[in-house]
Amino acid sequence: MRRNSRHRDDLVLILMILALAVAVFLFFKAFFDANPDALTVEILAALLGSILTVLITMLLIKRQGSIEQAHEAAVASKTKIFEKKLELFRTFISQYVRAAADGRLTAEELQDLEELALTISLFTRDLPAGNDETADLGEDLCRFVLQLEVLGLQPVIPEDQKEEAGRHLGAGEAGPPLSFLHILRGMKTELGIAQAGLGEHPGRVDPGHEFEWAGRLLDYRDYRLGKAGEEEAVVEEAAAC
Repeated sequence: MRRNSRHRDDLVLILMILALAVAVFLFFKAFFDANPDALTVEILAALLGSILTVLITMLLIKRQGSIEQAHEAAVASKTKIFEKKLELFRTFISQYVRAAADGRLTAEELQDLEELALTISLFTRDLPAGNDETADLGEDLCRFVLQLEVLGLQPVIPEDQKEEAGRHLGAGEAGPPLSFLHILRGMKTELGIAQAGLGEHPGRVDPGHEFEWAGRLLDYRDYRLGKAGEEEAVVEEAAAC
């Protein structure tokens, strides 16, 4: 709508200039047919030059204003998309951390993560085949959530689940399971705050390069859950005795 309005305004301005040019032509034709003196001709020539200068300046200012408005609209659109991506990424991280806090993912939690992954995929870039950057984040998120649904929070594929994993995840072609650190790095790349094209292994992130303490934080969560499970087993064994 805004674009059509701008084009309509440009057309009106062009028609006005054409009408003014025709009127000026008819006026000067009638004027020169009357054989005016030299001073009058010079005054009218200066007046005509001033009018043309004003008209050209108006056109340039209007065109520059249109370009600036289009640029500002594009910047505002990118800012809104960036803010929406950031909001969705924060929600995904928050829901994943809360859902994985007890070491188990319920069907409702997985459904929420699935909905978020599909929503985020609407806002991420579609990278062409053979691109050197990190794989498309939307695809990685959907694969990560599917991986959670098939394997749970396990970082590797157990021997007894390889057939099922291959059926749903294409494990032989897709490579090892994605890590949550890989998802974090994909989010940084999508936001434009991480260097792309490092060619890291899709299932991990080099702990010496980035996310070292994020990886340790997630590892400690698994350690804490493991210790809690051991203590619960000891209590149950003592109670049984």
